[in-house]
Amino acid sequence: SCSYCFGPNHGPVMPDHILELTFEFVQQCIQQLDRSSSSADIKILFHGGEPLIAKEQYWRKALRGFRKIAHDRVNYIVQSNLWLLNEDLCSLFKDHSVSLSTSLDGPEHVTDLQRGKGYFKKTRSGIELAKQMGLPIGCIATLTPSSLPHWKEIFEFFFQEQIQFSVRTAIEGWDGRGSDHIVSPAQFAELIIEMLDLYLHHVGDYS
Repeated sequence: SCSYCFGPNHGPVMPDHILELTFEFVQQCIQQLDRSSSSADIKILFHGGEPLIAKEQYWRKALRGFRKIAHDRVNYIVQSNLWLLNEDLCSLFKDHSVSLSTSLDGPEHVTDLQRGKGYFKKTRSGIELAKQMGLPIGCIATLTPSSLPHWKEIFEFFFQEQIQFSVRTAIEGWDGRGSDHIVSPAQFAELIIEMLDLYLHHVGDYS
């Protein structure tokens, strides 16, 4: 329900027959890499909607299926708001070397303004659980005209929390939604330069 979301906020979990087709596709990719003598790995990103809506049974089937096909040649990333993350899923993800990525736009007042009241605390709770369980996690921060003036505060938040993050801008939906959340390319370019300067100032301290 983020104010700038360009896609649907509801939908079904991937059905089993589509998952089976995905297994076949990944197997073909591995075979092609082997024929070309490439040692490259495949990256699989579970996205949505919200991928953790899928039950633990789905995750066990998916991760075991990919491991059977590709062994250790696949890197897994789950992009989630982490609201449904629990210890059982964390253990499963850790067993399969799954990395987590979430969306947090900075401190609470910035995040909740864009993503809805209460978003920050629920996602922050998921981040803390992931850290406790030893799962690698990073954040995507989406910039809009309302959050752009707070970019230093956003940077300092992630720096103080020692959370790896990347920044992006909102994009307009196919139906025109989100047009009032767009940051111009010139504004974004200027921000990236200024943020890089600030990063270089902290580079010895940032892990």
